[in-house]
Amino acid sequence: MRYFSILSILLLFGSAKAQNPVTINKSTFKVGGVSNEYIYFGAKSGDQINISIKITDKKDRPDDINEVILGKYGGDDLWKAEGLVTTNKKISINETGVYFLKFWNSSLWRRMADISITRTPSEGDTTAFNHTVQWRLEYDTTFYTVKDTVSLGVDTFVKEIVPITVNRIEKLGDFKKDRVTYSVLVPENTVYWYYKVSSFFSNSLNVKDAEAYNLTNDLETKLSELPWNKFRNYTPTCTTKYTVRADVVRFNFAYQSSFLENKDIKMYNTGSEDKVKSKVFKIKHAKGESRNQIIGVANKQSGLEIYNNFQAAALVIEEKFEVVDAQKYRTKSKKVPYLSE
Repeated sequence: MRYFSILSILLLFGSAKAQNPVTINKSTFKVGGVSNEYIYFGAKSGDQINISIKITDKKDRPDDINEVILGKYGGDDLWKAEGLVTTNKKISINETGVYFLKFWNSSLWRRMADISITRTPSEGDTTAFNHTVQWRLEYDTTFYTVKDTVSLGVDTFVKEIVPITVNRIEKLGDFKKDRVTYSVLVPENTVYWYYKVSSFFSNSLNVKDAEAYNLTNDLETKLSELPWNKFRNYTPTCTTKYTVRADVVRFNFAYQSSFLENKDIKMYNTGSEDKVKSKVFKIKHAKGESRNQIIGVANKQSGLEIYNNFQAAALVIEEKFEVVDAQKYRTKSKKVPYLSE
């Protein structure tokens, strides 16, 4: 009688410690063709997870799934099976967190699985635990460096194209010698360009008079003194006392040889003026217009040689840029599981 009482007490004590399995998932689970399917759940440190899987189809014909994995979300895989048809597996949990059961089906046909997942808490653990999983959005921002071009502002300035140049021109009628040409390469971003032509007989007084005016200096001075709206309308004037007349023509580079061969090319030129003594020509440079320009000067003095003073400059409006390192970022979002409170 005494032994029976002791045995009864031991049995009651043991049954008090025993833990009943808690059902996590019990369902018929469908795995689509060529796809992964997941079941997420929470587990507690010390738990034993009991997994029962049986693969079936609508005709109750077993058909294997390529791969089944039990793993911790964001951690290691705890169990893996391939070509599984049916199984009963017990896995011990060492860390509280979110776990998943993953199914991979490489077949084009779907697979059906009868699934049972339970958790058995460790002995003596009577703390309530919620194994359901909720989802939230997490954002991941990545910073990276790129090369970026930034504007430093607009710079307006005068640029000399052809410095003061003096050429001797033979008397009218001397074939290929009674005229001269000047090549002008208009700078990029030019708004206006200017050229000065002064012709004179050769003596010291005439030379000094013709070279007294500097086109580039005049433009730079006026640009610094005048507001933009007035400077834009400004046309330099070059007046000299001892100049002689010459014909001036502006034309395309292709006709330079024709001009030097004394041919009449006025039908091709883009601007001409006869009997010019001393003058500054102002040309508005249109976007897309050729930057290669030719200025021709022809001696109209019969029997007398002359000298020609030529100079060209441009008004340039240029936006300056600098390449710098710029910080940019991209943000990605993803859904992540977490344990319910």
